Amino acid sequence: MQTKAILFDFGGTIDTNGVHWSEKFWDTYERCNISIEKKDFESAYVSTEKLLGRDKRIKPEMSFYTIIREKLLIHLYFLIQNSKLPHTTKVDELADKLADDCYANIKNVIENANLTMAKLKHKYTLGVVSNFYGNIDKVLKEFGLHELYELIVDSTIVGIRKPDPEIYRLAIDKLGFTASDVAIVGDSYTNDMEPGRTLGCKTVWLKGRSWKEETQTEAADHIITKFEELENLFL
Repeated sequence: MQTKAILFDFGGTIDTNGVHWSEKFWDTYERCNISIEKKDFESAYVSTEKLLGRDKRIKPEMSFYTIIREKLLIHLYFLIQNSKLPHTTKVDELADKLADDCYANIKNVIENANLTMAKLKHKYTLGVVSNFYGNIDKVLKEFGLHELYELIVDSTIVGIRKPDPEIYRLAIDKLGFTASDVAIVGDSYTNDMEPGRTLGCKTVWLKGRSWKEETQTEAADHIITKFEELENLFL
């Protein structure tokens, strides 16, 4: 693949290897033996995301661990309030247990992604474009990724959110490349592939496990199922 720069999504791409965060949390619940129905978990997940968007509960100073724990804490309260978990549940203790498990798993996934990106950095300019909470820079430093990137774009800071192609256009312009020089790698067909195609970038869809199946593929130039497959594409 002929390209000069690669722009990565973060959430669902670098941190989970294509697994949607709803599924990542569900895996955590299963590993920790939380006995609830998946449909009840999904209701809690959707409600939590709506609450976070409305109330801005995630603050720029938060670490990634703190973000995970805050989300899980809201999940648990929702499940208790809707009688899906006992009212005697020790919420803080359980949130700690779930967050510890999830964070350890995520850290391992990111370390593996880091190995791939370190190889790509020898040949390409790398950047991150993420719908985040104003703290993506802090999170990348937390995982030792910060030095990999020439550019980091956080939607909260720039005031543009995917799927608006302008957030990617902003990144491309700041790097000083044309769109045809740039490849976009992400797990979201809507947020990453479609705006990438609109701009004329090359697009690589990390199509992993999600709670809904995406049937469209035409906006993706390449489809991979594991992050490390990028080495075969670009190296």
